[in-house]
Amino acid sequence: MQIERLLTSQVEPFIHFPIGYELKTFEFERDEEAWCEVRNDAFASLAGSETPVLPGEVKKMKHEEGYLAGGMKLLFHHNVPVGLVRVP
Repeated sequence: MQIERLLTSQVEPFIHFPIGYELKTFEFERDEEAWCEVRNDAFASLAGSETPVLPGEVKKMKHEEGYLAGGMKLLFHHNVPVGLVRVP
């Protein structure tokens, strides 16, 4: 019973960001451009990852094996996307 309650209740995150930063759940049909911007900036000079990811490729992630709903996050600093997290 105790475990079931933990699994079904809303749990506050343990991570607190500095003022101005906010972690948001990625939303398809809204956040593809932001995802590409952060990913492409981060991997532009990494050997084997220089080819930019396009919004159409990000949209396909929803249908990949192992996709976890709510498992894609964007980190914003004063509403500018600066980081991303993907839990496969």
